[in-house]
Amino acid sequence: MSKNPDTLFLSEESIRKLVPARLPARLHERYKGGAFYGRLDRDFGEDEQETIRTIYQSVGELMELTAKRDASEEENSLAASALKKFAVNCPILVAGGELEKYEQAARETQDTKLTTLFRELADGPFASLYGILFLVGSAGVEPEYFQTLFYLARDQRKIMRSLIIDLDPVGRDKDELEKLHSVDLLLQKWQKTVYRAFDAEMEVAFKTSFTGAVAERCIEFAEVDRVFYHLVNNAIHHGEGKLLAIQVVESEDGSDLIWMFSNPISKKKASDLGNTSGRVFEYGVGSGSGVGLASLAESVSHAYGIETTEELISSGYAGSIVEGEVFRLWFHWPRTAEA
Repeated sequence: MSKNPDTLFLSEESIRKLVPARLPARLHERYKGGAFYGRLDRDFGEDEQETIRTIYQSVGELMELTAKRDASEEENSLAASALKKFAVNCPILVAGGELEKYEQAARETQDTKLTTLFRELADGPFASLYGILFLVGSAGVEPEYFQTLFYLARDQRKIMRSLIIDLDPVGRDKDELEKLHSVDLLLQKWQKTVYRAFDAEMEVAFKTSFTGAVAERCIEFAEVDRVFYHLVNNAIHHGEGKLLAIQVVESEDGSDLIWMFSNPISKKKASDLGNTSGRVFEYGVGSGSGVGLASLAESVSHAYGIETTEELISSGYAGSIVEGEVFRLWFHWPRTAEA
C-alpha cells in the first residue's frame, strides 16, 4: 500500500457511478442544521453541567491563545511558553476523563441520547485537541500546534453550541443566522495535513473541484464538521497505514454534494466488511465507540427528511464499499441555493 493518501482518490465519474443520479427532495425547505441537541437545564446533572461549562470556557481560552499568526521570533517564543503553561495547568485533560465517566454511566442506564451527547462532545475535535495538549504538557510545543489547536478549539466550541442549545445562548443565536460557509474552510483544515488523535497520526489529503458554499448557517456547518470528525476518527481507529483521502464532487444533476472518504484497511477487516454498505451505520459499529457513524446517518437523515437508516442506505443517500483493501464511505449533503 502506498504511503501517499493521494493514491486513494477516485475520479469524479467513478464516484458518481456509485450513487443515484438524482435524489428525491423530501423536505419543503432546505435543512437548517442542529436537529439533534440537548439542554443543560434538562438533560445533565449539576456535576455534568459544570464539566461541560469548564470545557467550553477553557477551549475558548485556548482559541484566543492560539489565534495569532506570523508573529515575531520573540512573540512566538512567548506564545510557546504561554501555551506550555496552559497545557500544564488547564482543566481540559481532567474534564476529558470526566466526559468518559459520564458517558459510561449513561451507557449503563441505556440512555442512548445522553450517551450520544457525551460521545459527541468527547470524540470530535476534542479527541485531537486533548491529545495535542497532553503532548505539549509532556514534551513541549511544536510550531504547527498553534494553527491546529486554533482550528480544533474553534470547531469544538461551535460543535458544543450546536449540541447543547442553552450552553451559550448568544453564540447559538449567532450560529443560527444565515451566513454562507465555503468549502475553503474545510480545505484550510484538511488539505495535506497530519491529524493526531488516540495516540496515532494520520496523513490526510482533500481534493475538490467544487468551490462554492457547503452550508448556509454556522449551526449547519457545525453538523458537517461533526460528520467530518467522525469519519476522520473512524479512519484513524480502524484504518491501515494511517492514510485518508477526502473528496467533494457535485451530483450528476447538481442538486447535491457527494462527500467521499477513502482509507486503507487490513485484509482481515476487508474480509469482515465485505461489500455490506449498511452495517457500518448501525449504532455500536464503527468509530471508537460505535456512536460516530450512526450519528452520521442521523445527520444525513435529518438533512433529507429520511425516517430510517435502512431507507437512507437503500435510497443511496449514504453508503460504503470495500475495494480490495480500501474502505470507501460516502454521504450526500444538499447543495446551498447560492452555491
